[in-house]
Amino acid sequence: MFEDPAIRPQLQRPDYRNAAGERVPSVTTVIGATFAKPALTAWANRLGMQGMDSERYRDERAGEGSVMHALIHAHLRREEADLSPFSPTARAGGRVGFLRWRRDWLDHQVLSPIASEHSLVSERHQYGGTPDLIAGVSGRVELLDWKTSKRVYVEHLVQAAAYAAMAWEHGHQVRAVRVVAVSTEADGAMHEVVMPVEDTRPYFAAFLAALRLYRRAKALAEVVPA
Repeated sequence: MFEDPAIRPQLQRPDYRNAAGERVPSVTTVIGATFAKPALTAWANRLGMQGMDSERYRDERAGEGSVMHALIHAHLRREEADLSPFSPTARAGGRVGFLRWRRDWLDHQVLSPIASEHSLVSERHQYGGTPDLIAGVSGRVELLDWKTSKRVYVEHLVQAAAYAAMAWEHGHQVRAVRVVAVSTEADGAMHEVVMPVEDTRPYFAAFLAALRLYRRAKALAEVVPA
């Protein structure tokens, strides 16, 4: 049985706050600010050499990911997804990813959803996040994260580990994390990494180190002399 959080607008970033009402950083904010992605620089340079606007292209690809997530979330809840905020290009790519996810992954699983896109906050470590899905997969409780990418990257596993720790804090006895990377290209493929939760400890340690660095950098930025 699903928990019943309100479906948030697909383009709105959740405002994560702790029990005292204080804002806390999200998992994606921390990882985005602390994990270098040199491949993205080379990718942007290649697009520029081809006369393409890398920022616009990146936004379109991000839109495809949001559309795919919206379609998956609605499908699991047996609802209709509102895709009106997205461009036709994002809707087309997102639908490709969704159909691949359903055909190549969902149709081969025994899935019992518990919580879909349910925002959580860690009071212990003071961060927030919204896991894509917590569910029973063939009888084992897993934390699942969908990615529109060609492969699973280390930062994806760091994110999943942070979500899993937060899920445990909220009473979800997650036994494994599963990151499913789904290409939104017509000739693309799907890849996944499944990891027992005890094997995520090094990734969670990396996240906690990133969280400390994020806080220290933010504090220093606030006291820079004028």
